[in-house]
Amino acid sequence: MRSWMGWVLAVATLGACGDDEESKPACPDISGNWTITSVDVAEGSTCQPDGTPSSTISVSFQKSASGSYAAVIPGVPGGCPGTFDASSCRFTSNCDITVNGAVAASYVLDWTFSGNTLSGTEIGRKFPPAVDPSCIENSKDTGQRL
Repeated sequence: MRSWMGWVLAVATLGACGDDEESKPACPDISGNWTITSVDVAEGSTCQPDGTPSSTISVSFQKSASGSYAAVIPGVPGGCPGTFDASSCRFTSNCDITVNGAVAASYVLDWTFSGNTLSGTEIGRKFPPAVDPSCIENSKDTGQRL
């Protein structure tokens, strides 16, 4: 009886050590303030360069009581509601920017978090009257928790 119990304990211990879920680093809580720098990427872009190859903005990620997230960006009323997947540490959002009641631009944000940094892309479509004709703008983004 004693050797059977020892075998069960050994198997349980080996099983616990081999658990892949425990070996993954935990995803950071992304709530809070971040600074994000976007660098324009020519590949796939159809917008005319505006002379500023990069821009830096402050973004606040807010988590609601229901667990959903939004990227609150200056000048974007209501922010950009999105989805945070804790298994991949990835935030995605389809975000419309309205000016005078009309959608002036629509962006797809795709950011992955690691500790106090983030990286990813944004793809934007700008519409008249902001630009004429409408065009696509691609960026590679990096960020840092403030």
